[in-house]
Amino acid sequence: PFEVQVGPAPGEQKVRAWGPGLVGGVVGHAAAFVVEAIGTHVGTLGFSIEGPSQARIECDDRGDGSCDVRYWPTEPGAYAVHVVCDDEDIRDSPFLAQILPAPNDSWPDKVKAFGPGLEPTGCIVERPAEFTIDTRGAGKGPLKLYAQDAEGCPIDIKVKDNGDGTYHCVYVPTKAIKHTIIVTWGGVTTPRSPFRVNVGEGSHPGKVKVYGPGVEKTGLKANEPTYFTVDCSEAGQGDVSIGIKCAPGVVGPVEADIDFDIIKNDNDTFTVKYTPPGAGLYTIMVLFGKQEIPTSPFRIKVDPSHDASKVKAEGPGLSRTGVEVGQPTHFTVQTKGAGKAPLDVQFGAAGPGPAVRDFQLLDNHDYSHTVKYCPLQQGPLSVAVTYGGDPIPRSPFAVNVAPPLQLSKVTVQGLNSKAEVGQPQEFSVGCQGAGGQGKVGVKVTGPSRRPVPCRVGSAPPGGPHPVTFTPPEEGPHRVEVTYDGHPIPGSPFPVEAVLPPDPSKVTAFGPGLQGGRVGTPAPFTIDTKGAGTGGLGLTVEGPCEAKIECQDNGDGSCSVSYLPTEPGDYSINILFAEHHIPGSPFKAKVTPLFDPTMVTATGPGLERGKVGEASTFLVDCSKAGEAELTIEIISEAGVKAEVLIQNNRDGTYSITYTPACAGAYTITIKYGGHPVPKFPVCVAVEPAVDTSGVKVYGKGVEPRGVLREVGTEFTVDARALTQGGGPHVAARVLNPSGTNTDTFVTDLGDGTYRVAYTPFEDGLHLVEVTYDEVSVPKSPFRVGVAEGCDPSRVRAHGPGLEGGLVGKATRFTVETRGAGTGGLGLAIEGPSEAKMSCKDNKDGSCTVEYIPFTPGDYDVNITFGGHPIPGSPFRVPVQELVEPSKVKCSGPGLGPSVRARVPHSFTVDCSTAGLAPLEVTLLGPTGKRDMGGMGGLGDMGDMGDMGGMGDMGDTGGWHPSRSPCWDPR
Repeated sequence: PFEVQVGPAPGEQKVRAWGPGLVGGVVGHAAAFVVEAIGTHVGTLGFSIEGPSQARIECDDRGDGSCDVRYWPTEPGAYAVHVVCDDEDIRDSPFLAQILPAPNDSWPDKVKAFGPGLEPTGCIVERPAEFTIDTRGAGKGPLKLYAQDAEGCPIDIKVKDNGDGTYHCVYVPTKAIKHTIIVTWGGVTTPRSPFRVNVGEGSHPGKVKVYGPGVEKTGLKANEPTYFTVDCSEAGQGDVSIGIKCAPGVVGPVEADIDFDIIKNDNDTFTVKYTPPGAGLYTIMVLFGKQEIPTSPFRIKVDPSHDASKVKAEGPGLSRTGVEVGQPTHFTVQTKGAGKAPLDVQFGAAGPGPAVRDFQLLDNHDYSHTVKYCPLQQGPLSVAVTYGGDPIPRSPFAVNVAPPLQLSKVTVQGLNSKAEVGQPQEFSVGCQGAGGQGKVGVKVTGPSRRPVPCRVGSAPPGGPHPVTFTPPEEGPHRVEVTYDGHPIPGSPFPVEAVLPPDPSKVTAFGPGLQGGRVGTPAPFTIDTKGAGTGGLGLTVEGPCEAKIECQDNGDGSCSVSYLPTEPGDYSINILFAEHHIPGSPFKAKVTPLFDPTMVTATGPGLERGKVGEASTFLVDCSKAGEAELTIEIISEAGVKAEVLIQNNRDGTYSITYTPACAGAYTITIKYGGHPVPKFPVCVAVEPAVDTSGVKVYGKGVEPRGVLREVGTEFTVDARALTQGGGPHVAARVLNPSGTNTDTFVTDLGDGTYRVAYTPFEDGLHLVEVTYDEVSVPKSPFRVGVAEGCDPSRVRAHGPGLEGGLVGKATRFTVETRGAGTGGLGLAIEGPSEAKMSCKDNKDGSCTVEYIPFTPGDYDVNITFGGHPIPGSPFRVPVQELVEPSKVKCSGPGLGPSVRARVPHSFTVDCSTAGLAPLEVTLLGPTGKRDMGGMGGLGDMGDMGDMGGMGDMGDTGGWHPSRSPCWDPR
């Protein structure tokens, strides 16, 4: 068989190779092919040819990411063409090329290929590219073409045989990239081949797009810059030409060219900027590749740059009555939407001299202008505003310039500081000699901040302006008086609106109107809001004179309290404007004082309690007076017990409560908010189950002696409560770290329980034991856990503790799981030293192996923590190794036939079989043992030498072997 080495699949390729020289060729002619780069990084190229003859190789770098490779074979046959990149064969390499002998009737060097389809430039995408191949005089072919584009895609070339030795070839490029064409004749590359054709995009004026405000038919303004965009991204190759002309009459009597700027952008677009110099018609022509695009020319209409009718002017400086002599003023001119044009303002006065001073025309740069001026002449003033020489709407503006304003001469007369709600109030405002426009303004605001209707009348000649308003609500009002928009001195003026007295709107409330207790102030409140203005009268009539205190709250109400010194019925009289308010006189009952020290409590519920059972006691308040009784019963855990208080109507109360859990409860009794004598008291509540008879004992609850990592247990004797067991007992072990140790409770079915656990931490552990969730006596138990071991829990087992053979390894296992922490000691004592090894099994056990060398009894001593484990020392008998297969028997007595009643003998050789008793049994024809011939055994003088048994007395005595081979710590 042939062995073939298969390499891995080629990885990502950096180059590709193709062409006729990779599939065949002719002896004596160059076999050519092309190598092209796939990416930007090519690597190091290499070429080698393997075949019947050596072949000279040439490589011509074309400088465009490709190279032409030629080799010249001198013998026909199969050649392997290797193309290597970075020391690795490229995909499909090596290429197998079949080289043929040179024919005598073919001359490829005489083939000519020409035409635009083979020229380096000039071919355009989607347009047929033609070329001709002339084979006249070249002998026999055949003709074959190889063609690919720069992306490795084959090119479809249509070839037509003209019948005269020439061929017409046509292909249509679809991409504007390099195309490579190789022409071969008779398997040989023709002159100038391969041809590299750079296909261009061509020029497509129909794909040029023009858009932007500068080519819109309407919307342009004269003297306003505009622009448009020419997008050639899909139009191929070509230059952009722009022409802009205006119609006659725009800038002169004849058509004129308009200047523009053209800016080339990065994305094959152009921005064209121009400014129309005047209103009229414009023509824009766009050419691409010297051809006018289909949408050209663009005919544009440019409107005038301004429209004065859209300009607005407003502000105090144009008010007919809002301008004063010598006072600066202003107004605003809005030009948005009116185009661009110069703004002009002119002032005209009736008298000689300048009409204004400090004139300023400010551009706000937001299509608005601010006009500032200060008038110098009293009387009519004309303000003319023009835009682009055209007057704006309402221009010229007629402004009346008033004399200087003197607010100090404005007076207010007849305005009272108090007014009655609902009654009209009148006052007057005089403004003689105050100058200005003479405009009087009055604004009245009520306490709710809502405006109050107000009427300002016209002033008679030389007289003041009458003003009238009516306060609609009670409270402070503000009267603001302005003159020509300016507050006059003293404004705003305060006016307090009051209601007429109305006792029916006065209210009184509070506990003191119903009653009270002797010696304790009885409070109540009187509210006069909304009742108007009036005097307040207050008297308290009863068994004694009561001291009255009254405090004004400042909000229309007052707080009142009286102090009764005798019990009985009292009458409280409240008058407003000398009339009783609703409910007056009020009847109040004053009760005597109470004495919490006279309250007593008795009953079993104050001494003891039981969970889930009602406890009762009696509270006697008959001698303590009248007051509220409150009782609180709360456990030491902060849980309140539900308390039922029953009034017995004789001054006593029956109290019932049911505790929910065992423990100490605190009972607090208060009367009238004061604690009664001997309280609070503490009551012990017993659990529902009496666990006093439960006993707990065992090592697992002893204060000391429990070892870490050693299982322990204890017994719970609950036979005083149950004889048949059941899920009554629970246990919990709390570690020093605060976590719990798993416990295992076993119900023994007779009222006793076994609880087991294994501690894993040093320190004090708390063992809690409960019966039906009630702690048993002495629970929790405090158990100290320390490091140590329990040798009684160590177990050893295996054949090595039962017996052994001389020279043979024997094993046994030692298990220390659950025995705590301690050192394991191993020692073997016997007739000779025994070779011993120990292996830790990583599971709390170890395997011990030893080899005895002398027969006899051996003692295997095993200690844990320095103390022997149960069964140690182990007595192990060791015997000599016996191999019956090595016993040899020979002699005439073992022949196939012997004579009856004639003595026969044979020899038994045990010299290499070890030491063991020899037993010989003879069976007769009947199958029974024949003892008649056993006497002859004494003649076997060699029996005493079997295995050297006589040497056993030479063992030399006791040879101990010790090995503390494993420490489970």
